[in-house]
Amino acid sequence: IGLACASASDDLRVRLWSMADGAQLRTLLGHSDWVRAVAFSPDGSLLASASDDRSVRVWQVEQGSLVYNLSEHSDWVQTVAFSPDGQLLAAGTHDGTVRVWRLADGTPLHTLTGHDGPVQSMVFHPAGDWLAVSAGTPRIWLWQVSDGQLLTEMNTGSIAIDRLLFAPDGQSLFSTSITIDSEQMRSWPLPAR
Repeated sequence: IGLACASASDDLRVRLWSMADGAQLRTLLGHSDWVRAVAFSPDGSLLASASDDRSVRVWQVEQGSLVYNLSEHSDWVQTVAFSPDGQLLAAGTHDGTVRVWRLADGTPLHTLTGHDGPVQSMVFHPAGDWLAVSAGTPRIWLWQVSDGQLLTEMNTGSIAIDRLLFAPDGQSLFSTSITIDSEQMRSWPLPAR
């Protein structure tokens, strides 16, 4: 399919677009409610779509075929993130739950709870062993992926976190916060490895 980007839509569709000329390449159908987010696997072969229908669909990009319908979520799914090796997929829901899925067989690995708002952003550490989660509040949760245990919580004190990003070398975690009056980016210390 070549170099493509994907879009989510309130018309229940996921669309793939050519990066070369902007032409629509394919429409992926199957969700029964608003599609909130999309994410490509690191190798670009899979696309995950998150929907208000409480499901994540995993698509094979080249053929546009459905690989998995991951529908055991507790609320609408707002965001999705692939692990760096493409073996895991995290799905964050409006009720603050994160479910981590094994993509080898489409089975759930862990359900991560305790976030104090709708999951806004998730990112895997470059080594794939940690998952950082923000829920639109001043807190960040850092989870150990292998056993689903919470490693630490970090707190800005008052400014809600919008997005998270690990540095490519994995040495730092960055957060962004945007309010009417200000924009802020912050670096967070990480536990010893």
